Amino acid sequence: MEPMDLDSDGDSSLRQNEISDMEIVSTSPVVDQNVKETSSFEKLECALSSILSFDKSPTKSSGPTQSSAMENSNMECPEHSSYPSTRNLNRGFGISEDDDYISQFSATQNRSDSNDGFRKRSKITLPNPTKISNQKKERNIAKSKARSLIVKNSDPNVPNSEPIKQPNCLTLFLKCCTFCIFSFFVVFCILLVFNYFQRQCNTGENFSKRVLEMDLDSNVFGQHIAVNIIPSKLETYLQKFHLIANPQLECKPLVLSFHGWTGVGKNYVSKIISVTLYHSNWNNFIIPYHFPHEAFQSLYRTQIKTWIVNNVTECNINVVVIDEMDKAYPEIVEGIADSIIALTKPCHKSVPTIFLLLSNSFAVDINREFLSFMRASHQNSREQFAFQDVHSISEENVDSWFTYLSHKNLIDAFVPFLPLEKKHVIQCIKRELVSKRFSTDSRSIDNILKELSFSVFGELELSNTGCKRVADKVDLIMLDDN
Repeated sequence: MEPMDLDSDGDSSLRQNEISDMEIVSTSPVVDQNVKETSSFEKLECALSSILSFDKSPTKSSGPTQSSAMENSNMECPEHSSYPSTRNLNRGFGISEDDDYISQFSATQNRSDSNDGFRKRSKITLPNPTKISNQKKERNIAKSKARSLIVKNSDPNVPNSEPIKQPNCLTLFLKCCTFCIFSFFVVFCILLVFNYFQRQCNTGENFSKRVLEMDLDSNVFGQHIAVNIIPSKLETYLQKFHLIANPQLECKPLVLSFHGWTGVGKNYVSKIISVTLYHSNWNNFIIPYHFPHEAFQSLYRTQIKTWIVNNVTECNINVVVIDEMDKAYPEIVEGIADSIIALTKPCHKSVPTIFLLLSNSFAVDINREFLSFMRASHQNSREQFAFQDVHSISEENVDSWFTYLSHKNLIDAFVPFLPLEKKHVIQCIKRELVSKRFSTDSRSIDNILKELSFSVFGELELSNTGCKRVADKVDLIMLDDN
């Protein structure tokens, strides 16, 4: 059948509605037999492209007849097919586009119908996660409001409502205690930090000779010579750094040499000095412990100088205590002398440094001189024994460490410690009992004295160990009594 001439008359558009489906199919153009046959894959591709196309695809209303016609015809894709151009045709109705009203209405209606399936597919969208999260938030807010309403409306008289639990007294008490402890801790930390930043360096400006004398008098027994020498030497030395007018005057460290028998109070006095000079930098050396081997004395000489000089602080008074100097090897003594010389500088550049050299050197000579003085006359008392009576002892032994340092003018004072009598040991026992909160009755004191040894010279009883072993004996006896 020949295709209808859609451009001939306006009546053709009216007759178009009466044409059956078979006649519409018959109006499709005849495929040229000379065209090259396409493969099955190309047919499928052409069919899909024609279905998805909006401008060149066959009409949707053609139905199964048109689909069968496409399957029976060996056509190519729209670009190479022999279909007549549908530019001037209104798809599906055969109405000319020249008709202003009908063609426009039908074209619009057909375009919407042809695109209906694609639009339905394109409108399928995934749920918005923001909208879902907002819905969850709204549900959570609604739940919280419901809970709050339940708590507010709770009434013991109304069923299905729980009463509000009131905090008990113990809970309130614990909370108050926690708050008080926390507040106290905060205030303590603030005061500690304030004290740390407000504390100034102590280089001996506020040193009080009287305070040191009182501490020595009340805690050291039977050493009137040491109690008189030490405070005076410290006061004179520290005044050079604060009251001296000439800044070019050299200030060397103060060197005090303590000599005496075991247990007479040499270490105890050094501790009192370090406590009186508050905020002092205290360095303690024990010769047999820190420098035990004679073969390494050349190494020790370098080490002791390095340790002393490098540990001197610029902010406080430095106290260097060297115990058992009588056991020091010659090169160690030289290292100590080197450190004293290295710290000798002009007073405005120097740092207050005090050396306390403790030893048993000349202890036998001091004891002999004291015993001779006491036995010379019954009227002689301990307090009458003067420094001049033992001053010449230090010059007798020319091979001692003391002689080496004194010949270099490094020792400022020779401080003798006298042997202790029995009455002084009893004072040490009472002090130890009081400090440990034990009774100071005569029976306890006698039991402790039996554990100590004494040497009797007529009416004079001298202790062999002084107060050194008193603390151990107090612990032993009081433990047995309990």
